Order: sequence, then C-alpha cells, then structure tokens
Amino acid sequence: MTWSLLRPSLSFTGALRSRSLVQCTRTFSTTPSDSKSSIIAGTAPSYRCYIFLHSSVSPASPSFSARLMTPLQRALQMKVLQWGGFVNWAYYEDDLDGRYVRVDPTSVSTSDAIKHSATAFTSLGERIEIPSVSLDNVDEVTEYLRRRVEGSETGTLELERGQEETHLLVCTHMSRDCRCGEKGGDFVDALKEELAKRRRASGVDDMIRVGETAHVGGHKHAANLLLYPQGDWFGNLTAQDVPQVLDYICEVSASSSSSSSSSSSTPNPSLDLLRKSTMKDHWRGRMSLSKTEQLELYNSW
Repeated sequence: MTWSLLRPSLSFTGALRSRSLVQCTRTFSTTPSDSKSSIIAGTAPSYRCYIFLHSSVSPASPSFSARLMTPLQRALQMKVLQWGGFVNWAYYEDDLDGRYVRVDPTSVSTSDAIKHSATAFTSLGERIEIPSVSLDNVDEVTEYLRRRVEGSETGTLELERGQEETHLLVCTHMSRDCRCGEKGGDFVDALKEELAKRRRASGVDDMIRVGETAHVGGHKHAANLLLYPQGDWFGNLTAQDVPQVLDYICEVSASSSSSSSSSSSTPNPSLDLLRKSTMKDHWRGRMSLSKTEQLELYNSW
C-alpha cells in the first residue's frame, strides 16, 4: 500500500443548492446562539487526529441521514477513539483530478468490502492521504495513524510528498440540524464564489480547497468552519464574513509556505496571525488542546 504524507500547507473552490426539499431538525438550547460578541473559544473537541472518509454525496443531501454510520466508519471509529482520533465524512465538489475514491455512504447497496480513500489530519500538522481503507485493513490503517500521531512511525511504508494544501471544511449536515444545513450551506456557497472570483482576478492560491463535512458538533455556532492542517475550528460565521475569512486564510497560506521553505520545525504557524485577526472572535479552538488550554490561549490574546 502506498501512503501519501503531506506537511502543513494551504488551499479553496459555487453553485447554489436547493434546500427546500430537505427535512431537518433543530436542536434547541436555552443558551443564546448567534451573538457575535459571545466567546465561543473552548468549544472545539481536543482530537489528536481527524479522519475524513470521502463521500460522493454532500452532507446537505436529504439522503444523508442525521445519524448515518457505516460499518467501516464504526469499526474505524471504535479503534481510533482509544488514542484521540475521530472519523467523519467529507465531500469535495471540486475533486476534478479524481484523487479520491469516493463512495455513497447513504446507499444500502454499499458493500462492506468496498474500499474508501481517506484524508487524515494530525495534531503534528500533517496531512496523510490514505488511498485505500476497508474492513480488511482497518487494523493496519489504525495502527499506522496512531504511530504517526505519537511520532513513533519510522517510515517503513512508502510515503509520497505532494504539494501543500489548506483544507476548509464546512459543516452542511442538514438532516442533523437545520442551522448547519442552511447557514453552513450559505457560507460554503459564498466561500466558493468568492474564491473563484479572486482566482479569476489575481490567481489567488490554488492550494486552497473547500469541502463539506458531516456533523462536527456545536449546531448553535453554525456556520462552522474547520481549517486544516492547522487544526483550528471557527464558528458563528455568515456569508458576509467570507471576505475576511479568505483574507486570513491567504495570510496563513503564505506564512505556512514561507515556514515550509525555511525548514521550520513549527507546525501550524498561524497563531500569531490569528491573534492579530478579527477571526479570533470566531475561534472555537484548536486540535489537541483541552477546553482549559483553548481558553487560556484565547485569553492570552
């Protein structure tokens, strides 16, 4: 098996979606949800590794059920949870190069033996492309990822270095909660449109990729944006925030590229940029940090 290990980097991708026929639910809370002045730092889970199986279906689709869990996802989830990993689904509309083996997780005809591809992001700032994962090799994949997270993988498997990318993943899981489907859908559409506009005008970084993800938690903070490989989570975003989001992402991308070219050993060199940016008001937290650590970091700004 060939694995692709990619160091930190950055990348983005519009089409209007129809949400009128999607049946969804709303999880109610007694806590005010949309106040931009409220602090949402400390609300991101402290995973050490986030694994995205690649879906051919958008989480905004009516067929993407609220509690969808395939046999492979369940098997992988049970194993990686033991050392701080988590498994979810990602949908990249712009998979034009066909790099991913995408499956339909909503199809009852999907065989357990079907091979998936997956992308894993670690707390060490790595992006690991897994070309094939199935119930047949789930133990091998799990052990490899655990060793990478712990920094003990010796590289016995063949690794391929590719171009660095930044991945922006927006929760659009309509069936899980209307706010994610509606606000997340509006946000990701605006994000793709603005990115395309900037690319036409100035050739903005082609290494920014936009995708959609299933439930990540924190419906009341929709739209939720996950930034990898930095591992930062953002919330309470709207379509009107897209220009400032892209400004920040492009800065992070440039900073990461510079850090990579200078052989910096510091993963995710974006905290100083975040501290100076209005994006800090949307910051939910960072990968591998506990709630206390996230709040301490936020308060230090």
